[in-house]
Amino acid sequence: MSGNVSVVAFEGELNSIVGEYLDFSGFDRTKAAFEEECSEKNKPIAQLEAPALGNEKLHLVQSQMLEFYHEGKGDLFFKLWNEYLPPNIKDEDSVSQKLEFYLNIYFAIYPIKYNQPHKEAEDAMNTFKKFIENRGSSLSQTTEFLPFYALPFVPNPKTHPSYREMFTVSKNILYEITAVKRDIL
Repeated sequence: MSGNVSVVAFEGELNSIVGEYLDFSGFDRTKAAFEEECSEKNKPIAQLEAPALGNEKLHLVQSQMLEFYHEGKGDLFFKLWNEYLPPNIKDEDSVSQKLEFYLNIYFAIYPIKYNQPHKEAEDAMNTFKKFIENRGSSLSQTTEFLPFYALPFVPNPKTHPSYREMFTVSKNILYEITAVKRDIL
């Protein structure tokens, strides 16, 4: 029952996201029907801040971010993330904060997972360490993220019992964040 309560609290935002997706995908009639049905059933549709970018520019930024993501270029990814994600979302939205944490884990283990030079793996882990000491420190009391605060101090996370699962195809951190990432990007 508590799951339903939390969904109701964000129902307006969820309905807005559905409408935005329908609009983005060109489902104009479906979007109109969705909005009409929400109105008939007195379901809220939150007015979210419209992106300041035009669709073409937004698509370009999203494409660049996805490219940097797939190439493991965390520094370039987060440069765009910080430039284009509104501060109120980055700083106040719990989904965004969790996504940012997972993305930092992803970029921290990327060089290890894909057997890149030791220096790159070391640099990536140092970047993650700085993240958890600063911006990521707010999630240190969250059970979901607590095990990752030790990650920078583990000599070989690929073989460590607590982390080796992240390096397998079935439990790749990529799959953990893909669903959440779509909401933000």
